[in-house]
Amino acid sequence: MRRMLFVFAFMCLPSLAAADTIAITSGSLTAFSSCAAGTLTLAGTGFSASANPQCGVLSASGLWSGGAAVPLSATWSGGDLPGTVQYASTSYPVGGFLTSNLSVAFDGTAVLPAFSLTTMTITAPFSLTGTFGVPINLPNAGAHFLTGSGIATITAVGQQSGVWAVTQVQYQIVTPEPASLLLLGTGLSTALFRRRRANLR
Repeated sequence: MRRMLFVFAFMCLPSLAAADTIAITSGSLTAFSSCAAGTLTLAGTGFSASANPQCGVLSASGLWSGGAAVPLSATWSGGDLPGTVQYASTSYPVGGFLTSNLSVAFDGTAVLPAFSLTTMTITAPFSLTGTFGVPINLPNAGAHFLTGSGIATITAVGQQSGVWAVTQVQYQIVTPEPASLLLLGTGLSTALFRRRRANLR
């Protein structure tokens, strides 16, 4: 309900001018399977944000078989992402009624190992997109687009029923080095190839 009210109020404001794209170079978020999350931090040139995600969407939550490709997608926006943004030397509250708006979306895939009765951590690359929307009556009005990438650390706990339970995903935003991305991409491709090959046997 809060999100619907916010979207309605924001759409009733005069149309926003197109704005810039902000590269997010650092930040983090830890999301849990129990519809909870820690503090979201984002930083880029002339931009920083600190928000407290409410109940969002974490696709990795739940039970997974060994070798499963787990989606890392997670989204928060509007009233589900209250906090503060600093942009171009101006402070903006976000997530309230008739305030600026912050939205973020994480995306990626992690391949779980073969099942075992233990706790495992798996890493995989992810991408970040988002929007920082400022009403027309405030400085820097417009839709400022966010983009970034990083490494996700997935915690999976082996269950007696023979499946993995993903209990949390930690997103760490970094400025990627080409060599690191190549290694991660190669590892992910190899894992997927082995899984497909095993399925064909």
